[in-house]
Amino acid sequence: MTPGEANEFVTALLADALENTNASVSIAGEIIDIKDFRHKGGIVYFSLQEGKHRFRCQASTELADALGDYLKTGTILECYGEFLIGHPGSSPRVELSVEKIDVIDGQASPRMLLLGELEQQGWLDNKIDLPRFPSRIGLVTSPESESVADFLSVVESIDDLEIEVIEVSLSSEKSIVDGLRLADRDSYDVIVLTRGGGEGLGLFDSYEIAEAIHNSRTPVVSAVGHHRDWSIADMIADARAATPSEAARLVAANYLSPNDEGAERNDQAVKQTTIWRTVAIILALLLGLTIVFLLFRQ
Repeated sequence: MTPGEANEFVTALLADALENTNASVSIAGEIIDIKDFRHKGGIVYFSLQEGKHRFRCQASTELADALGDYLKTGTILECYGEFLIGHPGSSPRVELSVEKIDVIDGQASPRMLLLGELEQQGWLDNKIDLPRFPSRIGLVTSPESESVADFLSVVESIDDLEIEVIEVSLSSEKSIVDGLRLADRDSYDVIVLTRGGGEGLGLFDSYEIAEAIHNSRTPVVSAVGHHRDWSIADMIADARAATPSEAARLVAANYLSPNDEGAERNDQAVKQTTIWRTVAIILALLLGLTIVFLLFRQ
């Protein structure tokens, strides 16, 4: 069976299952991961999240326009509609085709409440500067995660940089917290918390992980979100990267394109060379004048 045949087989199974449950449902949750294609004449995709769980939805231009300013990350919505197959034939999945949307007034999501609490405690502003030339980096992630290969592909040519993987389960909050604490005790110059694109994001909105990042004496780079979504871990960390490869470029910036300390070293070398060249020219001139003076005396 080829990947295409497997996708067609799964699509047929989903279609049969949905045909027997063709009833309207309602799903409530916090809106995240918005993809708005109205400017191209398309529709709006988003997910509803509750804890570590999320469900994909799609809404028409008219429904999205009616939401106005409520169409933003953090709004609590209740969506009514029917299940359908998204991307049939190509990585199929079940989504909710939204027919009606209600905004749940007076209710903030647990994630937004936690974020407000951490902001009041000053955790969002308490940052540690990254070292310009780190020598040991602890990569807190799953050893099977694609993020390891992505990170190493950027820094593999840097001889002065030692990368170690602190193995954790990206589906276990306790494992991630333990991994961060272990890395902080192990004298790394930088800790990078990262995950692959196919791994869950909801865990990184927890208080326990935020606390472990905040309490770390070692600077922490969070690379668990992506270009659209920011997790609470991203906001608490000392620096944030959208992808594992971007995190690698961030922590190794001065190795990849030395511009600060490396440039200072080059400037000093150039200055020293210039000084010695000037001294040599002056000595040569003095020697020449001395010879001319002696010749005239004779």
